[in-house]
Amino acid sequence: MTKVLNYDYSRSFVQWWNDRINHSPRCAIHASCRLTRAGVSEREFFLTHPCVGENMYADKDLIHVPVADFHGVFDPREEFMLVKVFADKPTESRMVHRVNETIPTFDGKGIKIIRIEIAMRRFPSVRPLRTDHEVYAAMVANLPILARTTYRDGRTKVICEYPVTVMNASHDDRRWQVDTGPILLPDFSIRSELEVGRFRQAFIVFNRWDWAEIAIRRPTKSSRNAVVMHPSSPRKLKAKNELFAAAL
Repeated sequence: MTKVLNYDYSRSFVQWWNDRINHSPRCAIHASCRLTRAGVSEREFFLTHPCVGENMYADKDLIHVPVADFHGVFDPREEFMLVKVFADKPTESRMVHRVNETIPTFDGKGIKIIRIEIAMRRFPSVRPLRTDHEVYAAMVANLPILARTTYRDGRTKVICEYPVTVMNASHDDRRWQVDTGPILLPDFSIRSELEVGRFRQAFIVFNRWDWAEIAIRRPTKSSRNAVVMHPSSPRKLKAKNELFAAAL
């Protein structure tokens, strides 16, 4: 029996606390991903909404220069990754740490994240969508729709879960197509001591239950030979896609 996905991502948040500044950031959760391997307990990771790098509680110059697009990936029990993306070099900064390790800061003093808490709220009533007609009806009714995409990458089972923020439906034949992101996917070409350091943002597109196409955001050469962070190299996955509609 299918386990219903009922995360209400729009009302779910991560907060973290540090050892130096008496305040707590809060970010909304955008997507989540679970990894399972034989003989290893399942681990779940959470992707935040993006923001810009900032100076806190100042009277001016709140946005860091150079401007950085910021997002985080969290395993609240053990690990986290803070990612900054720049318009120019260094293009991408990935800070991968365990809880209670010192991380660098913009002011050069360093800081320790000592506690991470994820508050995942859930829809009280969710139902699976199993046919084209059910998917079409849920979309045109503007119901919240959630998705789960499951596939294998080597010995790892990847279970990617996310809200469907963008999709399409044909009024003539009830065809539908999900096109959404960013979602959270592992990129096992990345070498990292910690599992959280292997994740990247991605976009996903599918219109069937048994495959999907993904484009992972990674360093990519532009037409002017500059390296930029952009979704690239789309590829097809043999996957199981599931859709769920939440009652309003």
